[in-house]
Amino acid sequence: MTGILLTAVSLIAAASLLIAAIIILWPAGTGPATIDFLGRRGQLDREHATFLVIIFSGALGGVTHALRSLYWYVGNRDLRRSWLMLYACVPVVGAALALIVYIVVRGGLLSAQASSADVNPYGFSAVAALVGLFSSEATTKLKQIFSTIFAPAEEGRDRVPPA
Repeated sequence: MTGILLTAVSLIAAASLLIAAIIILWPAGTGPATIDFLGRRGQLDREHATFLVIIFSGALGGVTHALRSLYWYVGNRDLRRSWLMLYACVPVVGAALALIVYIVVRGGLLSAQASSADVNPYGFSAVAALVGLFSSEATTKLKQIFSTIFAPAEEGRDRVPPA
């Protein structure tokens, strides 16, 4: 029970911090912004602010997924202790996948001359949050896309078939 409570409190705290960070770091205007975060003051240009918002949005999607899963399995009395590590990893995976998708989309679909001022942070933040929320589906879709673009990798001798 202690592990469940600690996990829930940690995820709720993480969600709160991520929401606050997204609000504080939201890229406004075209010039550098002065931010005050956790008692530290600094300058941040729009490009870096956008990267951080994308990463935090993906993590927020992952935290949301983890919280939904946690309350579902706890409520149904079907939570396994071995799943607690999953709840720690899902936000990190969400953040990493969101950044990867942002770089792929921004690098492949927008003009190379497009500046950070041309990027809609609402759209990319929404996609990043959805990638974090649905990281399994996002990974599957990315695999499908890249299997179409590139030749599939050879299967090793010790390959484990999908469940």
